[in-house]
Amino acid sequence: GAFVGFLVYLPFFLFGWMGAVDVKLLSVVGAHTGWLYVLTVVPFIALIGGLVALAVIYYNRQFLTDHKLPYAVPILFGVLSQTCLS
Repeated sequence: GAFVGFLVYLPFFLFGWMGAVDVKLLSVVGAHTGWLYVLTVVPFIALIGGLVALAVIYYNRQFLTDHKLPYAVPILFGVLSQTCLS
């Protein structure tokens, strides 16, 4: 599970779109829950991350060019929403 969680976010880290802590956090989620859970929770995380990004864009009234969003919060709420729905 940890390896799948690592592999899912590794390309985003290599392109500089995501921090190493976020990759490690999803690896921990995968180690705790298993590889199948990681694959089912990633769409929830992406949806919540997109909503957070839209909220920040709306709040700042500008596109995120040099700002970075901590992705731990969408990971947390994605895991919680998947857990509550299953």
